Amino acid sequence: MYWQNIIVKKGNVILKTENISNSDLPKQAAFCTLYLQKAGHKMAHSVLSRFYSQILREGNDADIKFILACRQVAAFFTLWRSALDNAGLDDVYRELLQSKISWKKGDTDLNNEVLKKYFLGVLEDKKIGDKNSWKNKAIEYLRYDNVKIVCRFALFVTAHNTISDPDCIGLMKMSNPGVCSYLETDKWNSDSFSTIEHIAPQQQSSEEDWDNNLYDDENNYEKIGNLTLLPVEINSSVGNKTWIEKWIYYKHLAETNPDCLDNLQQEAENYDISLSSQIVEKLKKTLHNHHIESIVNVGITGTWDKSLVEARTERICDILWERMYKWLIN
Repeated sequence: MYWQNIIVKKGNVILKTENISNSDLPKQAAFCTLYLQKAGHKMAHSVLSRFYSQILREGNDADIKFILACRQVAAFFTLWRSALDNAGLDDVYRELLQSKISWKKGDTDLNNEVLKKYFLGVLEDKKIGDKNSWKNKAIEYLRYDNVKIVCRFALFVTAHNTISDPDCIGLMKMSNPGVCSYLETDKWNSDSFSTIEHIAPQQQSSEEDWDNNLYDDENNYEKIGNLTLLPVEINSSVGNKTWIEKWIYYKHLAETNPDCLDNLQQEAENYDISLSSQIVEKLKKTLHNHHIESIVNVGITGTWDKSLVEARTERICDILWERMYKWLIN
């Protein structure tokens, strides 16, 4: 039943919500199962299927346990894979299943508190159990060329209920709930957020266009701080363009006032940039990309350089840790 209701439906699981005060939780649970599925993380589903079995036996009272377990497993997986490689991860789940929540052992330990303590203990053993230890590793490891799917998840998490930080141009900060919801399966599957864009491109068109420090031996352009979400058609159009050209595209995506869109085309012409009418129409039809606003705030004459990428990497890691740790401990 878990496979049929969760995996086959690709995260579009429908759970009873009358006993759940926070209506966002079921959406986030569905989002997490889809993420784990896309990550190819099969052992995670072995754990979640045990929690789902409680729903089949106990009814609605077990829904919240399963929902919280979805967030806990996604959080644990994210914290591990954003800081460490995959070696040994499946063994962690096998030990959990054998020692705590196997069918043979019954349901005594099949609860969120046991899951929390177990995952926290593993993170501590791996020396990423506190924010500073984890962050020191994540700011280097959370990269497009290491863990693409985890980067995509992190971009969704740090776009969710965040706003531009007026004190740190180019960065986002957490906001009050309800500002912008990104943790939904419809968003994950939407063409508007389907690809990861390198803001400073993977290949320089010329050395004058981008900070050369982003292209040193460490390949800083691969870090999470240089990444964002874009529609696939826009991503392919932006390609290896200059910052000014990219800013024009981003501004279109972030603009909420339709009257301003025509002005953007004129602004592009002022910088000798030609936007085809076909691309402009695509930009107008794309959903508003709230998460692009902080990037646009850098300004058309601003500089997207190594220091900004590093600052944005740190900020993304800060938000990611806070939210994933909260999911772990519920």
